[in-house]
Amino acid sequence: MKTSLLSVACRGGRSVVATLVRSVRFNVAKGPTPHGGTYWYSFRRVIAPLGLVLICCNAASAQDALLPARYIPNSDATVLYQRSAFERWTVALRVNTKTERPSRSVDDATSQAKRWLDAADAAGQTRFVGYARAVLEPWWDAVDANSALRMVRARVNSASHDFTAAIADLRDIVAIEPDNALAWLRLALAHQATGSFEPALDACIRFAQLAPGLLGTTCVGHVESLSGSAEKGYQRISSGLARHRRENASIKSWAHSALADIADRLGRSALSERHYQRALAYTPTDQRVRENYADLLLNTHHSASVRAVLNSSGFSDAALLRVAISAQRQDDDDATELKALLTERLAESRQRGTPQYYLEARFALELDAEP
Repeated sequence: MKTSLLSVACRGGRSVVATLVRSVRFNVAKGPTPHGGTYWYSFRRVIAPLGLVLICCNAASAQDALLPARYIPNSDATVLYQRSAFERWTVALRVNTKTERPSRSVDDATSQAKRWLDAADAAGQTRFVGYARAVLEPWWDAVDANSALRMVRARVNSASHDFTAAIADLRDIVAIEPDNALAWLRLALAHQATGSFEPALDACIRFAQLAPGLLGTTCVGHVESLSGSAEKGYQRISSGLARHRRENASIKSWAHSALADIADRLGRSALSERHYQRALAYTPTDQRVRENYADLLLNTHHSASVRAVLNSSGFSDAALLRVAISAQRQDDDDATELKALLTERLAESRQRGTPQYYLEARFALELDAEP
């Protein structure tokens, strides 16, 4: 039986009262006190407040009878609570940063910033991008930065939607290291984000030459789909999935996410949903896939399902936006509370120097109904 803290305290209170009762019975029999009064009068001044304690104790006992029985797992392997991606990364990084000294070299700072950016990608928390930016502050404006620093700096700028600066750093990297496949991939994604599809396709083709496989195929096919050849891009990625069945789960998840996006733009929402579900089957904690899937549900008037898709993501700022939109459309009880919480988070982002313009724009359009 589950017992409240009040009940534990009451046991001691009852013992005190019982002792006082025994004492007063003995002393009443002895007659008046040395000061001319009676022991009974002195006892009343003590017992009155303790009587209230007994009343509360009886109420606590009744409450304990209504509480559910304590749950005791049958095995140590039983999972009682599973941390979200945000919680896991926060705990891990707090441990690491407590044991690390302040960065004294550019290499140490670059490694530490990279860990914060990996956490931002996994948990969808833009505050981690700000932490990465702060770590790199002493070397941020270095014109003679090495490739590792330029790569991390480009990631910070891309996450902050400063794609012009990101593209400049990535171009410098590939000029010095033309076989740096990761730099070509990030350059392709940065060009794609700005709508510069021709240079994005060129970067994807170069990346695919350096890293043949499903990843390169997906890069090329997705950019093709954005350049007026959606059907061609969809078929290219689908064929790539069929050819590369042994690729790791994260790459197959990205391929299905790309197919989901293309199917959505082709007006095939049911097919798009199936691809998102396949992607999540490969990478269940992928924050970006969940957010994109939630957008599909919002666009196809399935707002009631949005919260279920995003609940396990720990409600990053981007996830919170989707949940707030869903709540407002359905007139949920917590719609006003969610909107207020998102307002606070967006204000905090601006104060950290990492404003989230895309989220702010969607907030204005869909929650404040501003054109």
